[in-house]
Amino acid sequence: MPEKPEGEDAEIAGRIAAVLATLKSAREQRGWTLDELATWIDGITAHHLAALENGTAEPRFSDLLQICAALGLDPAEVVAGARWRRGGT
Repeated sequence: MPEKPEGEDAEIAGRIAAVLATLKSAREQRGWTLDELATWIDGITAHHLAALENGTAEPRFSDLLQICAALGLDPAEVVAGARWRRGGT
């Protein structure tokens, strides 16, 4: 199991976790399953989406952009609106 990040790395991990939590919440509010979301995104499987939501995979920037587009969200608003959590917790 990887060590928990510290310092600045923990801050970044917390920000990423907050953005992913926001995207998961948006998906759930639409009533979409991971499979349904994956049908709207080229090159991202439901399995990869689940790993992102569970924190077992790190998102690429392109992943975040594609997920936002599929959900009809502005990536800048998602990042700005996410509540930052230290260390991803």
